[in-house]
Amino acid sequence: VSHSCKTSPSPPPPPPPDQKEIQWFYDMPDATRCVKPGMTVTFNWPNGHNVNQISEEAYGTGKERKCDLEGGNHDPTSGPFVWPGNSTVGDYYFACGLNYNKKTKIGGHCKKGNMNAHIKVSHSCKTSPSPPPPPPPDQKEIQWFYDMPDATRCVKPGMTVTFNWPNGHNVNQISEEAYGTGKERKCDLEGGNHDPTSGPFVWPGNSTVGDYYFACGL
Repeated sequence: VSHSCKTSPSPPPPPPPDQKEIQWFYDMPDATRCVKPGMTVTFNWPNGHNVNQISEEAYGTGKERKCDLEGGNHDPTSGPFVWPGNSTVGDYYFACGLNYNKKTKIGGHCKKGNMNAHIKVSHSCKTSPSPPPPPPPDQKEIQWFYDMPDATRCVKPGMTVTFNWPNGHNVNQISEEAYGTGKERKCDLEGGNHDPTSGPFVWPGNSTVGDYYFACGL
């Protein structure tokens, strides 16, 4: 919280999405890729997830993913995972198998965290045009998800900050010592809330200039 927050300049336009890579994380955006026959695709994540190749029926091609992970791998592994590709034109489907429910046969990371992907193998993939440059980051909002990038915001005294997530997380305000300001976060959540809640959460702000720290307690 500061009286002299600087407005972030608009970043340069990002390159077109790499058809050969998928950033694999909880609450990820929809992932559809088109690659030529035999081209590999890399799923990138540090740890805590996995990748299962599943059938179209198990994937579910309606409005909502079916995420049937019966018979799949439900244990976390370290990424990345490289799908070797296929020489046969067609549609291929993938899902994270974690948070598997034996009763419903549904993979929670796939269903609730949107960790699923559709890869189309085709001779006629079109190159995606570069999207327009995004607006500067809204200092008053934080997209709150697993494997999120570093989040630092500067706001003026009394300004609220909204933490946005659909479900499966929460927000704890913690001390600087519990946060840890060295190279690695300490993340001491003793005495915090460890139960998931639905977002968003609006921090009401503070009239006192200073540094404030937050963490998910799950």
